[in-house]
Amino acid sequence: MIWKILCVLCLYSLPLTCSSPTVLKLPGSLKSLLVAGHRGGMPNFYENSVEAAVEAIRAGMPAVEADVVLSSDGILFVQHDLSLSRTTDIESRREFSSRRRPSPFGDQDSTGEKGDKGESSDFWAFDFNSTELASLHHKCQSCSLLSSSSIRRPPLLSTLRDYLSAVQAEKASSKNNAILLLELKGANKMDILRKKKGVPLVRMEDAVLAELSAAGFRKGEVYLMAFEPPTLRYIRSIYSSPLAKTASMYSSLTGSPPTTSPPSVSNAPSPPPTPAFLSALSSSIVQFIKSHLQRPPEYPLVQLIAGRSHRVRGESGVLYGDLVTKLGIDTISEYANAVGPYHGYITGEEVPQILGISWVAYAHSKGLEVYAWTFKRDVDKLRAAFQHGVDAVICDDVTFGMGAAATYMSEKSSPRLGQAPVIVDHKSLAKYEKEKKKSEKREQVVRTV
Repeated sequence: MIWKILCVLCLYSLPLTCSSPTVLKLPGSLKSLLVAGHRGGMPNFYENSVEAAVEAIRAGMPAVEADVVLSSDGILFVQHDLSLSRTTDIESRREFSSRRRPSPFGDQDSTGEKGDKGESSDFWAFDFNSTELASLHHKCQSCSLLSSSSIRRPPLLSTLRDYLSAVQAEKASSKNNAILLLELKGANKMDILRKKKGVPLVRMEDAVLAELSAAGFRKGEVYLMAFEPPTLRYIRSIYSSPLAKTASMYSSLTGSPPTTSPPSVSNAPSPPPTPAFLSALSSSIVQFIKSHLQRPPEYPLVQLIAGRSHRVRGESGVLYGDLVTKLGIDTISEYANAVGPYHGYITGEEVPQILGISWVAYAHSKGLEVYAWTFKRDVDKLRAAFQHGVDAVICDDVTFGMGAAATYMSEKSSPRLGQAPVIVDHKSLAKYEKEKKKSEKREQVVRTV
């Protein structure tokens, strides 16, 4: 009996202590630069579509960024905006025409990002159940870039579960262990609604962790991002107290597993009594195993930072610009693994200084990595970000971003970037070089004028 107990203890303890990758550390950490596709980052595909993510992974891209919203019945969908008009065909659906209403939150805490401007009236994802959201199609944002077949048959919105399944399958097929950057959209807002009105049915953070765990994503394969500090603090509290939080997380999402007793057999002989010390030892081992089975992987947390003048979501009287200070960075380092600033904090004319050094360097000194967003096909801004030592850039066109990173790394011999192996196809480099030449021509015109 004792040998069986010891074998079970070894079986469950070894993988839990040895197999998890280090938080936020890539192969050759601090010698590499992560380039992620914003909402998939593939211009010829609908944003946040399964097809965009699969194509990016198939093309060898190192990371994909996506966003999730919550339906009224607690199902997660991959969609950027809490409102639905910009990215879906809901305005053409007559059966939903009466569902338009003013925002229950107003625009006081908008981040200023596209699709997040505090619209006064729209259709809101949290007002629709999962069946209704699953019937909506993606809406063409840049028809000139999309293939004709995509325009004729826009894909349906995808649940996070289906999205994760497709990502995992393509990662295995392409042998590309791409990282997923997942932003939780309005999680703190959803929690306020849930407490006031009872919908959505579950807390978004709980649902996200449950789906990621069920899909087999391990520590370091997903980074969780949010603009709202309370969202990340709540997830950190789950990491710190797994038994208190994750048991309710799974039961609230999927329902408590049924408990069944074995059929009684009246004529069966009674087993011999187990010694008391063995019963106590067995019970402690069972609790040990249960605690680790219920513990979600500690996915790294990224505190997103919007423009200076926007209010910090979930924090009273604080602006996002206040986060790029010594007090702000020190506070973020207590609950997050990285900061995700709007690129203006790095590519602007005045980069904030903390204690006489750039705020990026100060963030690094506090153990935080820096993931800047969102870069368009702009050579100068990407190079400025690289020069300031960011750890990742999130790009609308991920192939262009890869080309820029590869060219910059080849030009520099710094220990931080010079040794990084970057896999990039010829199209990425060609696209980058073409844009670089255009930029140089514009500079020449400006000089002559």
